[in-house]
Amino acid sequence: MRVEFHFQPVPEAQMAIWLEDQAGRHVADVLVTQATGKLGIANRPGHWNFLSSWRAPYGPRVSVLPVWAHRRGKTYPRIVFYDDPDQDSLGWHENTSSAENYFCRPLEEWEQETVAVDTKTCPSPKSFKTDKGAFAATGTTSVYPPRNDLLHRDDLDSEDVGVFAALNDLDAVTAATPSGEAPEFVVMVLSPEVLAHGPLTAFVEINREHDENSHWDFDRETDHFVDPRLARYGIEYLGQPSVVYRVEFDPLRRGFHGSAEYAGYGDWDGATGTLHPPDGTISESDGSGADRLRVVTLNGDTFRWGVFSYGDGHDPDPGDGWGHHCAPRVLAPVTGLAARSVAFDEVELSFEIPRRATRRSNWPTCGCTRSPATSRSRRTCSARPRRSPWPSIRWRRRASAAP
Repeated sequence: MRVEFHFQPVPEAQMAIWLEDQAGRHVADVLVTQATGKLGIANRPGHWNFLSSWRAPYGPRVSVLPVWAHRRGKTYPRIVFYDDPDQDSLGWHENTSSAENYFCRPLEEWEQETVAVDTKTCPSPKSFKTDKGAFAATGTTSVYPPRNDLLHRDDLDSEDVGVFAALNDLDAVTAATPSGEAPEFVVMVLSPEVLAHGPLTAFVEINREHDENSHWDFDRETDHFVDPRLARYGIEYLGQPSVVYRVEFDPLRRGFHGSAEYAGYGDWDGATGTLHPPDGTISESDGSGADRLRVVTLNGDTFRWGVFSYGDGHDPDPGDGWGHHCAPRVLAPVTGLAARSVAFDEVELSFEIPRRATRRSNWPTCGCTRSPATSRSRRTCSARPRRSPWPSIRWRRRASAAP
């Protein structure tokens, strides 16, 4: 059974989408944004309230998506600095640091706007190295997974780094952070195991750094941990907690269900998975608080969080505009398939499409082009016309632009 999840987030937000049964038990993950699901921002070395900056390398953001993380019912070894038992140093980790392929050195406040808004590239040094961490000797755990983007373990890394990727079980549902420029939808095909749970509830949790208001107002010096030896580096990030929306639906029945009201919010410090009921402390406009999911009107329905189920085929299509019907067709097998690693999050596949499959066009068909996302990962398909009628196609997983 196919299900579509519709929403429009603000830019640079972290999100998780998941399903629960009628008893409130976690059934399946649908999507989690890359910084949380792949890059491990919620389970990494340092104090949880280290100051932030664009692609900051340290400080586990345990408050990012706490309701989703706790309700999954899974734990992972807590990651700490390999060389710093006190976890209180933002720098000076050279003896246990290896080349970094995503995060940047901490930024001073004057650098933040230039880098985060304009250049969106790490400043010097370009060969920045980070302490990838190690398992806490105390055996403490985290409800968030460690990063799984590291291609190999360096000699300076802890041996634990070599098993980070094996511990992270979210790669299949990790997706790039949505741009926030337009409404989006994610498609999931529900397995028989999921359908066996009966009617479901679809949840989405969304958060964004430094989203303050008068009720959730934090100070750089007193509410965050400032490394006294590197006091100029980093900006505050605490703000309003994560916000959760929910919609109940029956996957066997065709129909759309949406909500414009948020169901509650998470702990500001991520301590538990408590869903606090709505109150007057959460903003609901200007892209802040509950308005991190914008109001969308589509096919006559107005909502912030919506679910459309195609059903089991017994319900007639009422012509309400919901549903996209991509007709499947059998393609001839490709030839010359080859793969090349381009980067930690990108692989290039090249192959030739038989002439009979390209009789109408020299351009390949890349799935249902109206869908901006899949239930597995967001992908782009690009092809360049050549003299040969068999174009080379590159599939790549798009890296998140959010810190």
